[in-house]
Amino acid sequence: MIEGNVGAGGDVSNLEEEEDIESGEEGPPEVLEGAVQIALLSRSEWPRPIAVSREQRKPFGVESDVTFGPGGLLYGVLKDRRKPHVAAWSRGGDFQTAEDTPLPGGRTVYLAARDDGGAALIGLDFDSLWEVTFAERTARRLLKHEESLSDIAYGAEGRLLMLLGSRLESYRRIGLRAVLDRQWELEGYGMTTLHQGRLVAVKCVEGDRDGITLYGFDGATLRRLARVRANAGVLFGSDERVFFEHNGAEAELYELTGTGALLDALEGRPTSFAEIPVTVRFDPSDVQGAESEAKGLSDEAPLEDLVAEDEEDDEQEGGAPKKPQDFVLEPAPGRIGVRFVGAKSPVRRSREEAIPKEVRALFGARSNVSKAGEGDLYFGWKKDKRSAFRFAIARDGAVTETELKSSAPSTLITLVAGEPTALVATDDDSKLWKVALDTGKASLVWDFSRERDEKEIYVLQGLAHGRVLVGTASETWIFSLAGPQPTVEVRGQLDTREADPFCGGRVVVLQARNGRPLRLWGIFPAGIKTLAGLRVRPASVHTSEGKLYVSAEAELGWFEILNVEDAWTAAERDVEGTRYPHVDLVRAVAPEEDEVGDEDDEDDDDESEDAEEKDEDSESYDGGDDEDDDENDDDDDDDDDD
Repeated sequence: MIEGNVGAGGDVSNLEEEEDIESGEEGPPEVLEGAVQIALLSRSEWPRPIAVSREQRKPFGVESDVTFGPGGLLYGVLKDRRKPHVAAWSRGGDFQTAEDTPLPGGRTVYLAARDDGGAALIGLDFDSLWEVTFAERTARRLLKHEESLSDIAYGAEGRLLMLLGSRLESYRRIGLRAVLDRQWELEGYGMTTLHQGRLVAVKCVEGDRDGITLYGFDGATLRRLARVRANAGVLFGSDERVFFEHNGAEAELYELTGTGALLDALEGRPTSFAEIPVTVRFDPSDVQGAESEAKGLSDEAPLEDLVAEDEEDDEQEGGAPKKPQDFVLEPAPGRIGVRFVGAKSPVRRSREEAIPKEVRALFGARSNVSKAGEGDLYFGWKKDKRSAFRFAIARDGAVTETELKSSAPSTLITLVAGEPTALVATDDDSKLWKVALDTGKASLVWDFSRERDEKEIYVLQGLAHGRVLVGTASETWIFSLAGPQPTVEVRGQLDTREADPFCGGRVVVLQARNGRPLRLWGIFPAGIKTLAGLRVRPASVHTSEGKLYVSAEAELGWFEILNVEDAWTAAERDVEGTRYPHVDLVRAVAPEEDEVGDEDDEDDDDESEDAEEKDEDSESYDGGDDEDDDENDDDDDDDDDD
């Protein structure tokens, strides 16, 4: 057992510094500060494996992010190249996914499980923080951020902790969101919590020495408790104990003991431990911002007769949750209704049709293949030379390679309802292409990499009448593909979490993060109209036997959305748009001059850039031919390389 000589209040006295080892190899870990001890463990005493095995990782995907949690939990992010990334977990061999809540891709992932194993945090670098509730099979975004993460964890009293390299941030929950509560200047590159989040062990460098510093929460006050010198690799807490791997001359496994007594000392004599100064405190305006985001309602205003506008959402009030009956809405003629169907799912689950082996063989080993609706039509990415993939179509036992090529296969692929057309994302989901399934010809719909902020596609859904819906970071777009060039028909501020087609793509059901959480839009040849905006907050949306069902958050049960077809017909007859207004979203950046001015400094493509910025809601994008040429040039370059 290795321990420090501890004086009153947990301070260290008479510690001798270990001499530097000339060979550069690390010696054994050493307690530098605080009433803790270090115990060397044998491999048999290690409470869990150090790394996830290949067999354990297999259900999640080869490139997935997976780690261990309490009680035999294995959880992380499933990365299927054919589908959006989703949260996934396994306990006792039962593999589950939050399949109805896609996560942004292309981000470094950080994971942290709650002590009881009932939920976990997923942190995405430079993007957002999510919470997965395993019993509900849902993932909910708690906050957005633009930081480079070092680690995340659950804290005490419902806090959420984010370590950001040079500072530690603590967030408090406001309903279903989280806002900044405290911030401390604190260096670190990894952390774990124990004792219900009261103690935080942080991997950090102090005075050119690597180690682990132990902090404790005295209410909302953060205090320094102990310090251990160690070249720590793996660090995690389990059953109120903290373990770490020390990478010295050989990797060794240790337990940091005495944390329970240290917590007792913190509770009995909190002021004897040094307080970490707070650099940022809770700002009540953050709550107002979160509430206003949740209340925001631009395109649903004319539908006040459907739902009372002045009723607060349950997650904003923080009081008793709503009852299922509060969301029931009797359907009037030509109006959508909501019926509560109970706690048990009414959806009949069907198995996904397996791709025949002979079809997979046409695309090659490890290719991603999907079935294109009904009939004998398949599409997917086929390996093209050494470092590229080509979008291909299989029909009647033969495969046709299209013009579309990408350095990496995207999972964002959808079909236009009723048309032999696929919409495919490439270039890290920054470009959207239209591919004719009968000829294989590809044409550019939109290059989002040219946008100021909305540079990546997160949601992609083909609809009826030649429409396609796209969700970016904070905006929702609807393109019309009916003319010779794609046109932007709708664009504005609406953070769409997911979009599901209904009635053959003539209706789209949107799950939104701001404003009304559940929206139904009608798709018509003459435009897009609002059919309803509902207050029930969906955990997921399902169609079964021609019916539309919603599984509500907060375990409120299942609802059926009624009279959708009748509402669509009534909206079609409402030529003036008095009862069913046309969707009119508000753009995030109104001044045209600012965007054009920024583009002037970019490159020599001013003409196409200006054309794009003039009126994106009515004019077509004129850069498709250039992009087609770029793709062909890439093909020629590859041919030359060979």
